[in-house]
Amino acid sequence: MRFEGIRRGSVTLGYFDVDAGNAITRAISSHTLRRGHGSAQVLVVHTNFIAVGMTKELIILVPSKYSIHHADNTDGKMLMLGIQGDRSHAPVTSMFFNQQGDLLLAGYVVRLSPSLEVYAQLSRPNGIRESSMPYTAWKHMPQTCSSAENMSAEAVERVSLLAIAWERKVQVARLVKSELKVYGEWSLDSAAIGLAWLDDQMLVVLTSTGQLNLFVEDGTVIHQTSFGVIH
Repeated sequence: MRFEGIRRGSVTLGYFDVDAGNAITRAISSHTLRRGHGSAQVLVVHTNFIAVGMTKELIILVPSKYSIHHADNTDGKMLMLGIQGDRSHAPVTSMFFNQQGDLLLAGYVVRLSPSLEVYAQLSRPNGIRESSMPYTAWKHMPQTCSSAENMSAEAVERVSLLAIAWERKVQVARLVKSELKVYGEWSLDSAAIGLAWLDDQMLVVLTSTGQLNLFVEDGTVIHQTSFGVIH
């Protein structure tokens, strides 16, 4: 693993160049695992664990000891997590560790109850296939009033940013007080296969050709690099 840095004004960015021959990649690339549990769908990382959600319900949990001086130690025993008694094999669509790392929340591509209310919808961009599935990433941040007066609890609003990658199209929407509006949209050179917020201003998008792109929320490119992608 090699760490590289990028400097943009007063902000310093960094990313890891990871050896594709690591234990996790070997495990999820094995024919036996893929035949029984599908392919990797979702990845979430904690300082003590790495979790990979598969397309057929399974979650692979690997202990990982991180150090700023050494590569991650993932030699610990892998745990296979699944829903007891469930035979639907629904794909894992989202995962999240709490801060302590002792709780992993997992979401499973399911039928909504009629009692649930949909209060916002985003249309598929022009030119995107009807069967195309978007990649999404949420980011929550506080939005404070411009007044310099004493801040109260009511003066701070929770604002959410939603980034959506549809094949070669990327959209950024802002959710404020139950109102969702798209305010940024741009195109990629190749189809996206994943995206994530680094903070409330920077978005990283990985494409099918192995291109790693760093954008600000309006689509301005900060940095691009390439690496191998295992299919």
